[in-house]
Amino acid sequence: MVLDLGGGTIDVVVKEVREDRTLRELHHAFGNGLGGESVNKRFIEYFENAFGIKLMTEFRTNNAYRGLWLDFETEIEKQKRNFASGGIEQLKLNISSKFLELFENSCGKSLSDHCTSIEHLSSRRDKLNMHKDLIVELFQPSIDSIIQFMRDVFDKKHLVGVSDIIMVGGFSQCKLITDKVKETFRGLNIVIPHDADLAVLKGAVIYRHWPEVIYSRRAPFSLGARFNRIWLDGDDISKQFRNTDGEKMCMDFFSKFVTIDEEFASKDKATLEVYPICADTTVMPVEIFKSDEENPRYTTDLSCKSMGNPFNVDMSDLRGGMERKVHVTLTMGSTEIRVEGQQIPNGEVKKIQLNLLKD
Repeated sequence: MVLDLGGGTIDVVVKEVREDRTLRELHHAFGNGLGGESVNKRFIEYFENAFGIKLMTEFRTNNAYRGLWLDFETEIEKQKRNFASGGIEQLKLNISSKFLELFENSCGKSLSDHCTSIEHLSSRRDKLNMHKDLIVELFQPSIDSIIQFMRDVFDKKHLVGVSDIIMVGGFSQCKLITDKVKETFRGLNIVIPHDADLAVLKGAVIYRHWPEVIYSRRAPFSLGARFNRIWLDGDDISKQFRNTDGEKMCMDFFSKFVTIDEEFASKDKATLEVYPICADTTVMPVEIFKSDEENPRYTTDLSCKSMGNPFNVDMSDLRGGMERKVHVTLTMGSTEIRVEGQQIPNGEVKKIQLNLLKD
């Protein structure tokens, strides 16, 4: 299991190292937005509650304090990574004299006097002292999310024999996180490589020079295309329409390329064979959809989302009438998913690249 703890996201993926050192994916990557920056955000929100939103906004947005604010964020990041719950009672943050002056001018009292009324927080000279119970509270949502993500993966029936957890990404250098992972999964070998925050970058460089290292991947969602087809008993009546020949047709059908969590090798292809709805059809519109369900029926289902822009496949050769066909082919297994459409046998090939960043 690879646990990628970045600043913005937490991602989990399970790989098998094959005898030839290539990687077979056993569970596709998934994650959420509770990375290291979410902890930093909770620190800032806590200080806003403790010192006032107006004061903290002034400190963050006033150009006179810009450098000091960046220093403050860096200090939080540094101390956060080094903090461990065992044997340490407080986390100490360095604060600038300018912030102390700003606080006193805004609030009419010193920061140290103000902190006497706040539980788990104190200030002395240029130090802000936060009790370990407060630190654990600020970390807890991310810790709980990481542990639950890992447990969800281990609960998968097809995942047996996982022996190692490799923690990478900048957030994996946080001792509070690593200690909890080690405590929860005692029977597994926990590996935290040197320069864990650079591990993902190094992996990308290796992949660029040796793309064959990825033997297979798994589909993170079901992929299909929207087409109209002949009406079948049991179809939703709201999807019924008639073509120009008066035949009953079904619209918005999810014609599936690949099922969620299905394994596919590098450069594997999946092809759909599609027929026109009318003898005089001259273009075949193609739009790709994804779904987190195994067998969505219609592209209008709540689980379905469009990927990229629709495109048209030329069918201007009318010979064959309703027996003409288009092949829509999805190429998977690389860092990109490519789609191409062609009227068989000699039509123009239309190619697109899916926009995987589209909401």
